[in-house]
Amino acid sequence: MTVPIETTRSGSTDKAQEETRVKSSQSEADGEGKKRRSFKVLKAVVSVSVVLLFLQLLLGMWTNLFTTFPTPSQSVNPIDQIFTEGPPLLTLHVVIGLLLGILSIAGLVGAAYIKNRRLIALEACALVSVLVAGESGIEFVLGGYQENVFSYTMTVGYVMLLATYVWTSRRMGE
Repeated sequence: MTVPIETTRSGSTDKAQEETRVKSSQSEADGEGKKRRSFKVLKAVVSVSVVLLFLQLLLGMWTNLFTTFPTPSQSVNPIDQIFTEGPPLLTLHVVIGLLLGILSIAGLVGAAYIKNRRLIALEACALVSVLVAGESGIEFVLGGYQENVFSYTMTVGYVMLLATYVWTSRRMGE
């Protein structure tokens, strides 16, 4: 009678091991599926960001060349003044900058989820580029729209971000 008991134990152990293997392979497949979805989301983030970047460049150039900036006031926060008294294209330029910041954070999170070191590094560079451009924009406004060095630094941030997204796109194509 001991033999059937061992067979039963062995049979149930084999079933348990088989179920564990099946669950393990399913979770691996689910993990790969999640990585593929994250990869697609990252591609979408980069694509949308590039479109917004071109719009951002055009709005920034138009605003810089053809728009009258609000006169700085001691009683009003200059950043608030953009939204209350500033030209609509300047306001749109600021909003797109904020969206680019949010998208660069989303891209970094997506790259971290994929666990690809090169993509993580590229997306970290994208975030730094947005921060450089954004901080330069804030300094340009706080300087009464007169400090051209900050306008130039915004452009440098733009070029860095565009280059980063080109490299990211190439990396994702591999």
